[in-house]
Amino acid sequence: MQESSKTAALASAIGVAACVSIAAGIAGIHASVLMPLHGFLIFAGAIAIGGLLSLMLGLSGLFITRKHTGAAARRKAITGTLIGAALVAALAAIVIDGRQYPRINDITTDVDDPPGFSSDAIPAYPDAFKALVKQHYPDLQTYRADAAPERAFSRAQAAAALQWTLTEADAAAGIIEATDTSALFQFVDDIVVRIRPDGTGSALDVRSRSRDGRGDFGVNAKRIRAFINQLKGA
Repeated sequence: MQESSKTAALASAIGVAACVSIAAGIAGIHASVLMPLHGFLIFAGAIAIGGLLSLMLGLSGLFITRKHTGAAARRKAITGTLIGAALVAALAAIVIDGRQYPRINDITTDVDDPPGFSSDAIPAYPDAFKALVKQHYPDLQTYRADAAPERAFSRAQAAAALQWTLTEADAAAGIIEATDTSALFQFVDDIVVRIRPDGTGSALDVRSRSRDGRGDFGVNAKRIRAFINQLKGA
């Protein structure tokens, strides 16, 4: 009976601690106590390690206490099992969702001549990403507008300002740069839009990259699609 109580109590304690760690990681990011990547690692570790341990110990506690009448131990085992199951389910959903996207974090509509950033801190476009972009995001192509470059630049700048935080807008060079910050983990992504003459119209290319991590769960491609769709609608 004592052993069953310990197992059930441990399952419940680990489950609760995992939930607290998840909340602390996110809160630490928003309070600027933790870097986004560090807070995310706490979040991910709590889900993976805490979830698996609380689920296994909770199930063990349920098995051990099934013949006993210790209601308190039984409740703790159930608590650990439920928390662990929820966290493991969340982990599985994240993994399944991530598997459909390539492990790259820099996407562009022109892999042969990607737009460059003004900051030297941002590296040139990785050659290893080019084939993967063509394979997984064939719909991302240069957007060709009927408007002259000056008009296309004005429209692109207005569209960018609605979605992102503008950091640079050089009409003469046809370059717009911006950042976009994720709501939950506060990850900052960099975006550059390039506008060039194309016959009587303009050619617009976009590049979006994540500062942290190798994969991006398709966020950069979705951002580029949303921007181009907004331009088409305008």
